[in-house]
Amino acid sequence: MSNNFTAVVIGTVHAVLPIAVIGLMPVMQRVPASHVMAARSLGASEWTTFFRIFLPQTVNGCVAVGMLAFATTAGAFTTPVLLGGGRVGVLSILMYSDATTALNYPRAAVLAVILFVIVLLTVAVSLGYARLRVGRRERSS
Repeated sequence: MSNNFTAVVIGTVHAVLPIAVIGLMPVMQRVPASHVMAARSLGASEWTTFFRIFLPQTVNGCVAVGMLAFATTAGAFTTPVLLGGGRVGVLSILMYSDATTALNYPRAAVLAVILFVIVLLTVAVSLGYARLRVGRRERSS
């Protein structure tokens, strides 16, 4: 199971998952246990407690950790090269092969700009979402 896209996805998830878990642990530990216990004692199901109590208090941290994981994954080079054998078409490998092997610098530059715009748009949307949530929280207080 190497030299294919599935291996690259599994390897990249395996590499980024510890970063996400370590980033989410403090966010989840900051939620007071009394909030969860109060919801459960008032008859809320586990799903209702999660979606109405736990998730709203952790969503900003989840967005931040998601941006960190995405940024780590977007620039990943070694995992796709080692597990994909250089044949899996991720942007980092395409840029590298265009710049070094094919000597097609304009295409490598366009791919770099595309990768930059994708990361920039993802960060902008995430920050906009976080600001929207903070604005809603301030209006409701």
